[in-house]
Amino acid sequence: MNKAYRATALVGALAIVATSRLAAEDLLEKRETWTGIRELVVEMASVSIETRVGGDRLQAEPVDVPDRIPIAIERSGSTLRLIQKTPRFGLLPLPSYPGKIVISVPQGTSVRLGSSSGNVSLDGLDARALVLSSSSGNI
Repeated sequence: MNKAYRATALVGALAIVATSRLAAEDLLEKRETWTGIRELVVEMASVSIETRVGGDRLQAEPVDVPDRIPIAIERSGSTLRLIQKTPRFGLLPLPSYPGKIVISVPQGTSVRLGSSSGNVSLDGLDARALVLSSSSGNI
């Protein structure tokens, strides 16, 4: 077996392992709704975050986010975390593409929103605690 063939097989195997890990996680692929959320943490890489006042349930919907940019959902009690994973091909990161996640948040929810290169917006929310951050996007 030549070296080039072994390297190609190794890269392919790593890609399969990385993809299977993502498949095992809960991912935000369409509009989702949760009840009983008192704290929301959103960590995005290139995806912008648009937040508005919601009713008694928290809703999140990805808009124009490519399938290969997964947003993981992690819930622990009354805390919900939405985390954009950096897409990879084996060990190599793939280029990120912008998109947007629209979130409707009940009044009185603690909110922490962060995006590395996307914009962060918040409209009319009376949050119990609020932290907004963006490395190179607008707030």
